[in-house]
Amino acid sequence: MFAALLLLLLFLATATASAAVRYVDTDSTSPSPPYLDWSTASATIQEAVDAAAAGDEIVVTNGTYATGGRAVGTKLLANRVAVDKPITRRSRLRSARSPFGENPYFH
Repeated sequence: MFAALLLLLLFLATATASAAVRYVDTDSTSPSPPYLDWSTASATIQEAVDAAAAGDEIVVTNGTYATGGRAVGTKLLANRVAVDKPITRRSRLRSARSPFGENPYFH
């Protein structure tokens, strides 16, 4: 019983520790996988999703994302973003009204 509980706790700690946050900014000047900070953020949402593992989080800042995407399954038309794994997605809005050029609230 104790060994099973210890194994479960070890598994949960490993699963939590492996989750990464990946960043997307359509104005990124030097996108570089695995997109783990704003200075290397992906310019397309799809690239960040493709680089992500199950459990990762994708943070997208405001912009017009008119490129990227891929076809899913046997469909001929591409989706703007095809998410094929369990990940968390959220947006981070930049605002000219903020003295720092960013809105600290996430939506």
